[in-house]
Amino acid sequence: MKLWKDLRGLPVVMQDSGRKIGRVEQVWLRAGGQDMLGISIRGRGLRAQKRFAAMSDIRLFGDVSLIVSETRAHPPHQAAWRVDQDVRVYSVDGKKVGWLTDALIEEGSGNVTALEFSRGYIDDVRRGREWVSEFTVRPCGVIAVLR
Repeated sequence: MKLWKDLRGLPVVMQDSGRKIGRVEQVWLRAGGQDMLGISIRGRGLRAQKRFAAMSDIRLFGDVSLIVSETRAHPPHQAAWRVDQDVRVYSVDGKKVGWLTDALIEEGSGNVTALEFSRGYIDDVRRGREWVSEFTVRPCGVIAVLR
């Protein structure tokens, strides 16, 4: 299992050439947020292009880099949601409970098994951040089933 914040910034290497093509910039999830669609890659140099690698094209989630077999110019249209730091987390009854801080992603399948969220600095210090395994993603933010 990989954490989203551990994937950000990792070098991305092409499988056929062994050439570094950039770094992971963003993780994209399908609508509903239950599985990973792919990653955005920030290119290198002055004329750096953003690229996209689908989950099916990621060959290896290494500790120090990702190996991909193919990239494309843009994420497909079903890329409904990207993991950002500014995503709000709401309880089932609609109350804002915090902000998304991390996601736990299964490497082989791309399933998102849990989300980590913060209720705020004071609660982070007192109780630590919380993980939820029952959630759904909506345009307004993440709806989490809190226990």
